[in-house]
Amino acid sequence: MLRAADVPRLYLTANRKTNPMTALTHTAATLLRIFALSAMMIAPVGGLAWSNAGGLGIEKQGAGLVLFVTLQRQSMS
Repeated sequence: MLRAADVPRLYLTANRKTNPMTALTHTAATLLRIFALSAMMIAPVGGLAWSNAGGLGIEKQGAGLVLFVTLQRQSMS
């Protein structure tokens, strides 16, 4: 006769019926772990991209400033 001690524990845990709330909790925990790991891997790349990003506008120096002022005057007349 086969006793419960003879059956591997993994088989018992894989085939038992679980509460839907428990399954949802485990799924949420797994998704949180995936999100945290991906955030830790992407954050340094995002930080570098943000630190190397220029200003929000075009730098207005020299010829760029002359062109900007000329276009502004033309649009006002």
